[in-house]
Amino acid sequence: MRTSRRLGSTVGVAVAYFLLLFSAAMLAVHLVTQIIVLRRKSSQISSDDPAAAEAVTIVRPISQIEPHIWQTLESTFQIDWPNLAIVFCAARENDPAVAIVRALLDRHPDAHAQLLLGESRISDNPKLNNCVKGWTAARTDVVAFVDSNVLLPRDYLKVMMACWDEETGMISVPAVGAAPGSFWAETECAILNTHQARWQLVADTCGMGFAQGKNLMFRKSVLDPLGGIAVLAREPAEDAAATKAIRQARLCVRLAPMPFPQPLGAKTFRQVWNRHLRWAKLRRATFPLQYLPEFLTGSVLPFTALVSALLILGIDLFVPPLSSRQSGSGPNSSPPEGSAGMSRHGRL
Repeated sequence: MRTSRRLGSTVGVAVAYFLLLFSAAMLAVHLVTQIIVLRRKSSQISSDDPAAAEAVTIVRPISQIEPHIWQTLESTFQIDWPNLAIVFCAARENDPAVAIVRALLDRHPDAHAQLLLGESRISDNPKLNNCVKGWTAARTDVVAFVDSNVLLPRDYLKVMMACWDEETGMISVPAVGAAPGSFWAETECAILNTHQARWQLVADTCGMGFAQGKNLMFRKSVLDPLGGIAVLAREPAEDAAATKAIRQARLCVRLAPMPFPQPLGAKTFRQVWNRHLRWAKLRRATFPLQYLPEFLTGSVLPFTALVSALLILGIDLFVPPLSSRQSGSGPNSSPPEGSAGMSRHGRL
């Protein structure tokens, strides 16, 4: 009996130390990934010669009214780049966002910008169908697709274009949440900014960059031989299809050094849940092997391992206050004078 108890105790201690080691390792990984992202921020690069800049077309698909949509769409006109064409795409004339685009076109008459209406159904992806006409209308080799809810900085193209090299087939960048207008929007900021963006940037630093659909920059000279924009319809999500196509061409997907903001506005729990559930389903459908270890990247599993280890080792998680310990209110302390009488009265 003593031997079995001793063996059980030894196994329990071994399990506890394994859980502690796992928790410490995950904390170390978290800190290392934070350092990697900070180093990317300090080494951010940009093209310093816009006068000799290559011509670029930015395609912005619009659908419905997004939070801060006037600011996000107008930021396209404020980009510091001399050879820039802007194409807004809407599936229907009666889309509420069309009126905003027309007002912006009137406000910036000197910009090389246009609005295209209609839809080419090449997939079950409405956004991709909306972008086809923009790709066709672009007369430049470099074409960037940017979601309507992304706020672009003035040096957007300087940063993105500086990422091109001979081994790069596409440039992307994740979005981080900004301007939250509710508790659940703040929660989504925490998810986007401290978790998703961090891991995507770390993957790029390790040479495993993958696209994020909010911001995709291609060269027609690269994508057209692979099948053109239709190649993005091979997967349920255009960013996953683009990543696979570029990798199959033995080229790299590169990310800009740091993300660009997406103003969130007010969000409900249902809106945040549905969006991240949809993203998770798309990741599972398009990259199932990479999706499996995702549960390791959060804090729930390491925290659970830490608490379990402490419980196995018999370490109290809740230490009584110092004043209580000093007054002798422990399990072996004598009851204060008069407590017996109080007990008797309590039973009466």
